[in-house]
Amino acid sequence: DVGLRSITMLTGDESIRRFEDLLREVKEDSDVDHDIIEMTNRVFRFLCFLAIGGTIDKIADCIQKRELEEIVIDVCDKENTPAYDLINFFFVLRTATKLQDEDVEKLKTLLKKFAKDRNEIAERLLSFDMQIYLNTHDVNYRLRQKICEALGETEDGPMPEL
Repeated sequence: DVGLRSITMLTGDESIRRFEDLLREVKEDSDVDHDIIEMTNRVFRFLCFLAIGGTIDKIADCIQKRELEEIVIDVCDKENTPAYDLINFFFVLRTATKLQDEDVEKLKTLLKKFAKDRNEIAERLLSFDMQIYLNTHDVNYRLRQKICEALGETEDGPMPEL
């Protein structure tokens, strides 16, 4: 919980506002290259992605015991935040002997929830971990197709834009 609270402080509204204000001040300075400002913004977002992803991944790795399933589900349901949703889903990925249809439905539900909340980092982390799972586990073809469709990808890569 301490790691998640630290990330919340780093990526909270106040921290983001301060960072945006700093970028606005720098933009007003005519001597500053705007490409550098854009790169700084991207680096900040990437570091947030790494910090959040690393923390959630580490938590999921620490609790990957089937005996903890009830506790994990109870805590994640009680907290009901995107981070706990990810922890719960990553727990399922790490402890499932075989993915089931309900796991794919849970993936779809989480993707819709994160898209509705415009939580891009959570969407990307979910997609990233799911792709790792697909590349390291034997998943039956029908489920693999459903997962790729939910992620907006084909088995050969991203789905083409129409």
